[in-house]
Amino acid sequence: MAEWEAVLFAVERTMLAPGIDSFLTTVVGYDWIDLLADLDRKAAERRLATRPSNNSRQYNRRDVQDGLRLLTHDRLPASARNALRKALPSKAQGLAFELRAYRNDLHHNNELPLEEIYRALDTSERLLLAMNQDGFALKVKAHRLALIQEFLDTKTSKNEAAEEHTQTPPAQPGIQLRETSTEPEHQGRSRIHELAKSFGVTSKVLLDQFAIEGMFVKSATSTVSAADARHIAARYYPDKPVQ
Repeated sequence: MAEWEAVLFAVERTMLAPGIDSFLTTVVGYDWIDLLADLDRKAAERRLATRPSNNSRQYNRRDVQDGLRLLTHDRLPASARNALRKALPSKAQGLAFELRAYRNDLHHNNELPLEEIYRALDTSERLLLAMNQDGFALKVKAHRLALIQEFLDTKTSKNEAAEEHTQTPPAQPGIQLRETSTEPEHQGRSRIHELAKSFGVTSKVLLDQFAIEGMFVKSATSTVSAADARHIAARYYPDKPVQ
């Protein structure tokens, strides 16, 4: 777990932060970090309602938190706000809010389960793609796929141990891998691309989420049982239950 948290921190520092900096420099201007500092100064003035506070905070254009804060700031001047709206889809701004939440958990010593680390990597990749930072997004993707491969290796090791000892291996911490349901074909099976559409995500994202749960589905046209679909909905899309 700690190893993958370290990977997530490295992704933030070497891929996500410079990608956001490059995007904001292009869209808002090289002085975007000064804009953030000015917004903070004005916020402090509003809070104190007297005189500017002595804010000794150091701002860094390669600090991912500073970049995410500007992407999600609700008091941007009209020029910056309009430029961001034009360059970044509204859904992508939601990705920035999601990443801020992950960072808050990590930096307040709340250990993230592997599922959440995977989702943070996936969200980072999608945000970078939305900002046209394809090179950084490909590097994040490599880490995301490596995490999936670790799950696959874990499952293979568990299966081999089960065959060798003819008994079920003990449960491992972290992600609990499971087999897909063996419900009969006629009992409400759904195709991946149909489920993805109902959840509002791409088939790729949904296939990765099935893999995270240890259910290895071949393609977007493959079908899954209602029980497996409900499992994914409960885990990732609680507001969109599957009947």
